[in-house]
Amino acid sequence: MERGQPSGASRLAAGRLAANALSWRVDSRSRPHRHPLRWTLLLCTLPLTLALSTTTCSTRDVDRDVLSRRGELQYRWARDHLRAPFANYGLVDDLGVQAFDIILLSNLASGLMNVGRLTGDRDQELAELATEVARRALSDSVAPPSFREGRHLGDHNLYGSHLLLVLSIEHHLWARAGADPEGSTEHDAIAARIAHALRAASLGHATAHARSYPGSARWPADQSVTLAALNLYDREHDTDLSPEPIRRWLRWMDAHQTDDLPHSEVGTLSYAAIPRGCALSFLSLYVGRFAPEAGARIYRRYREAHGIDWLGWRGFREWPVGTNGGSDVDAGPVIFGWGTAATGIGLGAARLMGDREMTAGIERIADTVGGSVPLSGRYLLAPTLGQAMLFSGATATPWDERVPPTDVATSSTGWPVGAALAWLGLLLGQVVLMRPVFRRRRWFVRAGQRVAGGDLTRAASVE
Repeated sequence: MERGQPSGASRLAAGRLAANALSWRVDSRSRPHRHPLRWTLLLCTLPLTLALSTTTCSTRDVDRDVLSRRGELQYRWARDHLRAPFANYGLVDDLGVQAFDIILLSNLASGLMNVGRLTGDRDQELAELATEVARRALSDSVAPPSFREGRHLGDHNLYGSHLLLVLSIEHHLWARAGADPEGSTEHDAIAARIAHALRAASLGHATAHARSYPGSARWPADQSVTLAALNLYDREHDTDLSPEPIRRWLRWMDAHQTDDLPHSEVGTLSYAAIPRGCALSFLSLYVGRFAPEAGARIYRRYREAHGIDWLGWRGFREWPVGTNGGSDVDAGPVIFGWGTAATGIGLGAARLMGDREMTAGIERIADTVGGSVPLSGRYLLAPTLGQAMLFSGATATPWDERVPPTDVATSSTGWPVGAALAWLGLLLGQVVLMRPVFRRRRWFVRAGQRVAGGDLTRAASVE
């Protein structure tokens, strides 16, 4: 071979360089800027695909007497949230409604209470977290102005009811931990003042309903929280404040029903006599705490009239069939009849009542539309309020020996047919969507192989 002429090995190396160069062209031709619409659609559908994979493949441990894997993940989220610095809640937390802050905190406390009932190895940690919930609930950014100034409740009974629930749960968890933390005496004194004020406000009206806030209407759903808080306070402090308000309220509820479901409001609002999903979910959950038989009756009829089951996704209607009341601040978005608040709050009601089928179905719809982050317990599209409600619902369990009747229980979690079909459809759509990109990539790979093969042949002939 003449001096200076490339050897066969050099030509072989040149062929490989040519193939690598073409492979680089393959990568550049496949970059997002060459197929912007296809890549955009792919990236937009990936989160939904992941959510549907979680919905389809995850197991559903919905026994109300066991802390499920989902419940454990939700608890870890709540623990991290409460250990983070706090100044106030904003738009992404309470949807811009400051009155919802105390409901958010009440659900966090209820979730801690649930976890305490289901486990026995983290009492100290739960009590410390409950104290942080109480601290936030009493802070200037959450408490009404009149309560901040002199601890006077006035007609802020919605705030007072949820605060009493928080303080009673804190008392219970510290008692379980066998400790008496600093500030507990002050919190107990505040709870006592609130409890007597709520009892007086409830018995001070012929309907046994307190106003939710100054000048407001009177809603049975809010009153059910009042009575649940009074009942828990009685059990924690050995008092007798709740029986008479409960007796009078249940009597009024039995006398004011439409289609065997309680009215949504006491007065003359346009929807007063219409059973609403958001109210019925609240009633099923909180009445189930202090009057399990009555709560079970409400839930059973509610499920029959408002329950939705579509290919394994389940939830509750906000309005009765044939009524379209639209969305509002209480109901949240109402989409094709599905009530966002009714379904989200209904998770706790379904689990408390032992309804495994409905519990699993609501968890599936939450995973699908909430943007579930696998193995984290977090939802990308849920505000902190919604996340707190899901934590409380995913761990819901009886707080004492009073257990709702099991005749509403279901033994099966059902099959996620809809989620499975949607998941497979999305995967197939993504493959079809990106087929031209992959086809072009294969063409360039073959071209590189041909070039490399030609150089190898010529190199062998020279040798």
